Amino acid sequence: MCANTSTILDTEDDAAGTPDDGAANEQLPRKGAEDREDKSPPVYYGTAFLRFLIWIYNLRVDHPAEDIYLSADNITAAFRRILYHPDMAILWATVFQEFLVIPCGMIFGGRNSPSFYMIPGELRAHVASASDFSPITTDLSESIVLATPPSPRAALQIVRATPDDKNLGAALLLNDPTRRYAHSSFVDNTGSAHICSRIVGAITNSILSAYVIFSFPMEDRRAPCLYPFKWTPQVGFTLRFLGYLLDIQIKTVQWPEDKHAQLAAMLDDEWLAPSLGKTTR
Repeated sequence: MCANTSTILDTEDDAAGTPDDGAANEQLPRKGAEDREDKSPPVYYGTAFLRFLIWIYNLRVDHPAEDIYLSADNITAAFRRILYHPDMAILWATVFQEFLVIPCGMIFGGRNSPSFYMIPGELRAHVASASDFSPITTDLSESIVLATPPSPRAALQIVRATPDDKNLGAALLLNDPTRRYAHSSFVDNTGSAHICSRIVGAITNSILSAYVIFSFPMEDRRAPCLYPFKWTPQVGFTLRFLGYLLDIQIKTVQWPEDKHAQLAAMLDDEWLAPSLGKTTR
């Protein structure tokens, strides 16, 4: 599955019945148009989670008995980091009462904003996977603390991965002998996974690629794209990524218990209680 995030909306009428053709997004070509990919490039964040799982599985194929560590980071204020050129910003301007509002940065999900964030987002993942930044390091990567390896008895419980015609190992999955890493980005979230000897390098590549694409800390008066106070230096064998809890040792993907509880409460309050004549909270 691939996803194109360009905001292509059907023309809507205002209260007076006048077609709203002033939004710049209305000028983007519709699906099937010959010039659509030139003006509205496809992006592939929709497969990010699946690609991350495939990478982890193939790592286990190559390293059946080694510890595999998981990590993820998040670009802070991601959409505001995509700045409009002054000559183009007026295209996304809006009128609110007596005010003319000209955005300086991208708006997430707005009808007056193109959804092009994932182009640099996916470029960042590609740079992280294909570049060799060594021996450069960062304060964030130097703060990494790896979880204690499992005991010999616990290591025996690690679930192995069986190779098949589509999963022949991480080395073949990369399809490039010079590459050692693979990173999957879903909008502003990027996942990293590797064996103990390479996980710090993989995370460092993820950090530096974010700096290269979204600016280095305090460059041009901009705050770090990876805030230290949101950084998680502890790296282990479980990871909460894109709403799911991954456990590499027993090879499971779970919907977290707190999500279960939230859904159960919502079902009780919004649907079950009214149907039974009870007052919702």
